[in-house]
Amino acid sequence: NEDLLKLSSYRPQSRIIWDSSDFPTGGMIIIPTTFTPGKQASFSLIASGPSSLSETDVEFKKLKFKGESHDHSSRWSSESGTCGGCHNFSKETPNAWLRNPQALIVCKKKTDVTVISVQRNAVIPSEGPNSSGDPSLSLPISRPFHPHGVYIVEKKKGLAVTTRSVVSHSEFLANESVSVSATLAPGAYLVLATTYQPDLEADVDMSVYCSRKVMFRALK
Repeated sequence: NEDLLKLSSYRPQSRIIWDSSDFPTGGMIIIPTTFTPGKQASFSLIASGPSSLSETDVEFKKLKFKGESHDHSSRWSSESGTCGGCHNFSKETPNAWLRNPQALIVCKKKTDVTVISVQRNAVIPSEGPNSSGDPSLSLPISRPFHPHGVYIVEKKKGLAVTTRSVVSHSEFLANESVSVSATLAPGAYLVLATTYQPDLEADVDMSVYCSRKVMFRALK
């Protein structure tokens, strides 16, 4: 990014100190970030300069995120019928991929949107017997993460939603979080968080960041 002046290293530490003595004259924005999206924590940002600087030499202002964000917590669940997997598994069961946690957003103007999906408590059935040696007593076990991804799908009035309606989607990764970004024209869209394979269960949190005000409604 040609606007990026300096970048610190990313380390799993409680404090990152970044020293630079060659800032040009003018306005700059300091942005604290985690390495991967979807991580949450409180933080403090402290900026200091040489003692020779006065309050008239440097002006420090706090900026707010320009836009709005929305959150939706759900679950991939067989009982609730919300673990349909991705569209690759819809040949035997058409549109099964639409049976996943989702929300509706309606944009009145051209809007930049980023969707982050964070999964928790992923449960995968064990592949062998439990410690008793009896395969009939195998129990689900907790493992880190299912491969999962996010879709942004256009929803046109009077038309069925199909795979051709997909505006953008993330990669499917066995990570805690995945994300996808798109610039959306005015209209209605579904955002879906899906596991790659169907019938896998976990809790899932979706965060939707929009550059403009949108109508948002959690559906499943």
